[in-house]
Amino acid sequence: MTDPLFVRWEPRPNAQLRLVCFPHAGVGASVYRVWQKLLPAAVELIAIQLPGRETRLRETPLRRIADAVDAVVPALRTLENKPYAFFGHSMGAVIAWDVARALHAASRPAPARLILSGRRAPGVIDRDPPLRHLSDEQFVSELNRRYGGIPAQVAADRDIMALLLPGLRADIAALETHQ
Repeated sequence: MTDPLFVRWEPRPNAQLRLVCFPHAGVGASVYRVWQKLLPAAVELIAIQLPGRETRLRETPLRRIADAVDAVVPALRTLENKPYAFFGHSMGAVIAWDVARALHAASRPAPARLILSGRRAPGVIDRDPPLRHLSDEQFVSELNRRYGGIPAQVAADRDIMALLLPGLRADIAALETHQ
């Protein structure tokens, strides 16, 4: 598996199930790295690495959930030779949900399980005002108020924030414009 979309730290060719994990906004596949050690030998973990994150930092981040779905759905053909399940957290839950729907619409094998966390149900409207148009300082402040996600040391480092903000802003824009 050489697709940069998939990260697999510990290949398990004899696994009976693949667990495909979709990360939350602003982070990459490595958020799931420690999970592999916690899973039984019968489960192989594969994490999604979207453009603009970690090993794909030089690529332009996707600004629409549909773009992520369009990238993931065809790539999943390489995993359809054995059962797989999806886990998505927060923004990853939205992407996993939409990928599962796209697979169903295309009459492709669906995940054996769809596990979603950290996100409201698809039909529930977000009552918070949009963030994507805020200044960097306001954007970071409001993200921290809502989600508490950026440590003060990281937020204070301009170089680190210059690397992280484009992907994080793209993720928030994708979530806020998603239907």
